[in-house]
Amino acid sequence: MKTKLFILFLAVGTAFTACNQDDNESCLDQDTTASFTVDGTVLAVTNTPVWDNSGIFNSLGFRHDLAGGVQHIVTIIFEGAETGTYSLAGQLDPNRSLYLGPASNNQSFFSDPNQPGTLTITDIDTTNGCLSGSYSFTANFLEVTGEFQSLRPQ
Repeated sequence: MKTKLFILFLAVGTAFTACNQDDNESCLDQDTTASFTVDGTVLAVTNTPVWDNSGIFNSLGFRHDLAGGVQHIVTIIFEGAETGTYSLAGQLDPNRSLYLGPASNNQSFFSDPNQPGTLTITDIDTTNGCLSGSYSFTANFLEVTGEFQSLRPQ
């Protein structure tokens, strides 16, 4: 009987230690990074990217500062908390995006409802607070694309 119990404990112990959780780096183990491109010009995010969750909506904010207080700003609002692709339509849609910056003469340009953009969430952990993905949309005549890694809620 003692031999059977010893073998059982050995098998259970081996099963629990055989899985190495360090093999797959989680979103929380990675650095927060973000960048975006406006009509082919790559812009590094110069301030901490923002992810805010309020009820069923999530909002993302990315900003690049230039000399003299000029800024490029991208804001995305989407409804959902799962990985996948979300369509970014016009300003009245629950999933929408906005660009503001010198390329738009500092006017706010929302994503075009006739040419919906996309937001792809590749990793989301609402319990521990971590979000990664990419986006692409047309704001009036400007092509805006970007990616973000390991955003934390603000």
